[in-house]
Amino acid sequence: MSNVKDDDPTTQCLALVLEAPPGQQRNVLSDIQGILSSSIDADEVADRARPILEQHAHEQLLYVPIELDGQHDEAILCDAAKRGDVYLHPRLSCQFSYDPIKEAVGAVTACPRPTDTTEKLRAAVDKKLSQYVYQHYQTGLTSTFALGSSIPSVIDEGSVAQPSESDGNETQANEQPEMQNQPSTLCMHIVGNKYNLRNFWAGRWRSTYVVDVNARAFSQARIQIQSHYFENGNVQMFAGCQPDLPTLAVATDDELPEAIFSAIHAYEQAYQDRLYETTNLLRDGTFKALRRTLPITRQKIDWDKVVSYKLGSELANK
Repeated sequence: MSNVKDDDPTTQCLALVLEAPPGQQRNVLSDIQGILSSSIDADEVADRARPILEQHAHEQLLYVPIELDGQHDEAILCDAAKRGDVYLHPRLSCQFSYDPIKEAVGAVTACPRPTDTTEKLRAAVDKKLSQYVYQHYQTGLTSTFALGSSIPSVIDEGSVAQPSESDGNETQANEQPEMQNQPSTLCMHIVGNKYNLRNFWAGRWRSTYVVDVNARAFSQARIQIQSHYFENGNVQMFAGCQPDLPTLAVATDDELPEAIFSAIHAYEQAYQDRLYETTNLLRDGTFKALRRTLPITRQKIDWDKVVSYKLGSELANK
């Protein structure tokens, strides 16, 4: 549900965008603009809707196409990627602006690629997860962000020369601390969308994993699934879990990418198996129980042979 705190009726009305089914936020916003058109002009609606649309993009892990120097990719819009007024896309080492009203990417500019151990680890994990998504998601996308912390590190003694205050001669002074980015946290997003609005259905898979590199452990793991069927009705399904993933028993950073990949792969496969079993139970149990005990023929249906029934001829013989 919406977590917008503003009590203003217009803001609360616009907050319905946060409840929009997958791929249909523009439809919901258009309907809301129609409702508000008699009391507020379109420009003010757009200004009021901007932060809400941005929040929706971050929560739903929407992604946009970007291009830099002939390279094409898709970038996820999320809190981990936001840097002030722009978004960072580490895979292409670039940043870009995004207009949530127009759903359009602005200027894409290159930024220096870090050379520290944080970036090396991030790139290795991103490569592993990209291969995993390519193999297991029909329309999936992943992105990995390194959220490092700046800490002082000591450099070799005698490397900084400073003049002596006592005799004016140059002597080797004690080394000065240098701020260096060290591995701290990796944030990984996976999102997969399937839209078929012409046939009245849509769905989205989102999973987020946060790893504390120094502790070798997942500090956050979350899977969210949403599906929407709206032919002659309006039915949505929400499912998800927050698993307790195991501590990564590795000794070095070089082993972390494979360990992270294996843990995510194993859990998502297990969750999909449980989800499949649950939907089978609904189909074979709950949904059947909703039907009448006897159809119009007054004979029970043999569900094991239901696909072979020719209802027209069966009814004609009664």
